[in-house]
Amino acid sequence: EIQNLFEILIVRNARLSEPFSGLQDGPAPSGGSDILGKAMNYINENLGRDFRLRDMADALSISENYLYKLFVSKTGKSPAVFIRNLRMETAKQALANQSLPIKMIAAHLGYPDASHFSTVFKRTWGISPRAYRARLTNGLPPDGTA
Repeated sequence: EIQNLFEILIVRNARLSEPFSGLQDGPAPSGGSDILGKAMNYINENLGRDFRLRDMADALSISENYLYKLFVSKTGKSPAVFIRNLRMETAKQALANQSLPIKMIAAHLGYPDASHFSTVFKRTWGISPRAYRARLTNGLPPDGTA
């Protein structure tokens, strides 16, 4: 059941990133857009495991340098920042489900432990996962504005 929930969240986030969310307005640019689309698919399929830029570049049969430059030029973010943001958006959705332990959410998003996950979450959103969940539970805005 938990695995199914994470698959749903990952698919939902994949849909949010299509067509290449965060790219400049207008039609999808040619040249690297096909490779970027494949990179997005790779990210969504592997979001729950710890992977490196080298792994993604190898899977796409391109150089790390080219993949990095393509990501930055098309999204305005490095691959690492893009992946972290996607994981953090997925985490927010998962934290709304009270039955999922934070430790399990961390593991399903590719973090080695709940402590590291919590640190990244707090650095990203300015609130710990536990506090974020508590605010949701109490009907308060999750961003701490109430």
